[in-house]
Amino acid sequence: MPWIREVTKSANLEYNYTDEGLGEKCFKTNNVTGICLPLESCPMIFKNIKDIKKHSAIDQCGFEGNNMLVCCTKQDMLKGPDTEARFRDIVHEIENCEMLYDEFRRTPDEHQLHSQVAIIDGHDSTNCSATLITARYLLTSAQCVFGLDIKKSAVWLGLGNDIENVVQRNEIHSIVPHPKFSSKSHHYNVAVIKLRYPVLIHTSSIPACLWREKAKVPTDMSAVSVQGHEQSPTAVETSALYYSDCRRLYNPELIPSEMCVQYQAQQKCEPREQEELCRQPGSGLFSNLYYGDDMKPVTYIVGIYNNGYQCDKGGPALYTRVSEYFEWIKSVVYLDSQTGE
Repeated sequence: MPWIREVTKSANLEYNYTDEGLGEKCFKTNNVTGICLPLESCPMIFKNIKDIKKHSAIDQCGFEGNNMLVCCTKQDMLKGPDTEARFRDIVHEIENCEMLYDEFRRTPDEHQLHSQVAIIDGHDSTNCSATLITARYLLTSAQCVFGLDIKKSAVWLGLGNDIENVVQRNEIHSIVPHPKFSSKSHHYNVAVIKLRYPVLIHTSSIPACLWREKAKVPTDMSAVSVQGHEQSPTAVETSALYYSDCRRLYNPELIPSEMCVQYQAQQKCEPREQEELCRQPGSGLFSNLYYGDDMKPVTYIVGIYNNGYQCDKGGPALYTRVSEYFEWIKSVVYLDSQTGE
C-alpha cells in the first residue's frame, strides 16, 4: 500500500531494529515478548501507524521481501472492540490451560487416557497425528499436512477410550504452517489446524497445555501416536538427549528448536514394530505434571515428531520443540480466533 511506504519513511518515526525473521520471537524495547509479523498482520500497530503521534517508535524485525516486519505483542493482536470477547477467551484458554478442565482430568490411580491425541484421516494420503491444544485448534507437524486435501480429510478425537460413543469426528477448517517451512527441510516443521467445529471437552477429549520452558524439558516423557481412527493410541517411554551430545554423536546440523529423543522400548522391538515406531508424523511428545491435593494430571505437549532420523538404526528420532514456537503458535491462534468463522 503506497501510504504505508510514505508513513514508514517519515522522519518522525524511530525504528528499533532487531535481526529476527518472519514468525520468530522478538523483544520490544520494554522487554515485552512478541512475534515478528508483517505490518498489516499486526492489527493494533497497523491501525495506529497513520497517527505519528501515537507511534514515535516502531519495533521493527526487518523485512520479508518488500514487507516490513514488526514485533507484534499479544496486546497488539486485538483487532478491535467487536472481537475483544473472543480474543480474551482464547488468551485465557491458552495461557491458563493448567487451571481449566479440572472436572475432566483423571487422578493418578485411574487409567490415563490419551485424551489430547487426534488423528488426521487424509483418506487417499497417509494418516498422521495431531494434538488438541484448545477446543478448536490442533498442533501438528507441517509435513503432516503438506499437500493435504482439506475437503477429503477428517479429524478423529477421543480414541483413547473403549466407550464407542465418546469418539468425535470433526473436519478441518483451515491450516497454517510455519511461514518458513519448506518441504525440502525439516526445520520450522510445525503447523496449526483450525477445526470446523469446537470439540466437546470431556474425559476423553481434553486439550494439552503448551510447554513453555526453553531451558529444560521434563524428565519423564512419552511419545504417543495412533495408526488409524479405528485403533487406540500407543505410548512409548522416551528420554531426551542433551543438545550438545546429539550434535556431537548423531546430528551436527541440529538447531536449538529441535531435540533428539531416544525411545526406551526400541531395543525390544521387532523390525516391523521398529519401523512403525520410527515413522509417526505429527505425533506428540508428552509429559504429565500433577497439581492440587487430588493430584490431577495436566498433560503438556513438549515436542512434535519431526522425522525418524537415525531411529530405525537404534539412534534417536528428531522432534520439534514446542517451547521454541510458543509465541508463533499463540499469534496464529489469537489472530485467527477473531475472524468469527
